[in-house]
Formats: sequence, structure tokens, C-alpha cells
Amino acid sequence: MGSNFYQQIEAVSDSHPPVELWDPPLSGEMDCLIKRDGSWWIDGSKLENDRLLRLFSTVLKREENNYYLITPVEKWQIQVEDLPFMVVEIEVTNKGTSEQSINVRTNVGDRITIDNEHPVNTSPIDGQQDKQLIPYVQIRSRLMARFNRSTYLEIADLLQALPDTNQYSLLSANTKFSLSF
Repeated sequence: MGSNFYQQIEAVSDSHPPVELWDPPLSGEMDCLIKRDGSWWIDGSKLENDRLLRLFSTVLKREENNYYLITPVEKWQIQVEDLPFMVVEIEVTNKGTSEQSINVRTNVGDRITIDNEHPVNTSPIDGQQDKQLIPYVQIRSRLMARFNRSTYLEIADLLQALPDTNQYSLLSANTKFSLSF
């Protein structure tokens, strides 16, 4: 693959194509699996190239409970064990104040602030017998990211217990989220 290919990948590093506007007919199924740890596997091999992983993540689309890699003319169904992305880093500004803001980074390089457009919630991990509720955040266009173990512990440290319930509140970007655990 020539350098032009990698230049094209770099060009999408901070942008996302308008996949929500694309609706080509189904091209088939691709042997692509996103495991619950956030790793991507294609034809049974783990995708190790971070730039290629980033490129694929920008053309990921969710419809109903199905996931697709999509272009304006092709649509390939893939498998996702739980959620397609993992939160791997958290940065908190103004911690413990009414101005607290929680910024997160995913394993594929997306960076967002938890807010009204990127809400946080809890759900069990699909396929796990343990139905413990684990937080996740909406990253973009109905695509969610689960918090990995270390970021889950960081979020837990920011929770405020609500009296007489199993509910907790989390403040970020002037938005208070109510979470069950």
C-alpha cells in the first residue's frame, strides 16, 4: 500500500463521513468481529494497524441491533459482541465543582465530552452471565463505548449516591445523569 493510502487514512483521523446519510443495499456479511474488549478481528486475525482501525471505525454504522461497515455504494454486515468501542482514557476538569466536565477518549481515537449529546448510562454486558450494570457513553450516531476497567473505576469515584435508592448521579458539562448499579 502506497503512502497515498495512508495519507487518506490520516485525512479522516479527526472527521467522520456522513454514514447516517448513506443507505446502499446490503452487500453481504464480512468476517469482521469487534470483541467486547474493543479489539477488531478480520478473517480471524486481530487488526493491529491503528490507522486502519481508525478508518474502519469512521465508516461503522448501527441500524437496529446490527452493525455495518458502509460506504455510499457498499454495506457489509459485521458482528459486535457487546459495544463497538471502549473508553480508554478520562480527563476531568473542575473535579468536584458545579463546573465539572468529563472528557473521554475511545480505543479508536474518538474524543468527546459527556453531555446532553453524549449521555452516559448503564447496562449489562451482552452475553455475560453476570448481569452487573456497567457504564457506557454514546459516542456518535447511535454508537456506544463501554468503559474499560480503569475508566470504570475513575467514573465510580465521581459518582454521588442518591439517598434511599440504588441510583447515583454523575455531573458533566452542566448535565446531571442518574445511573443505576
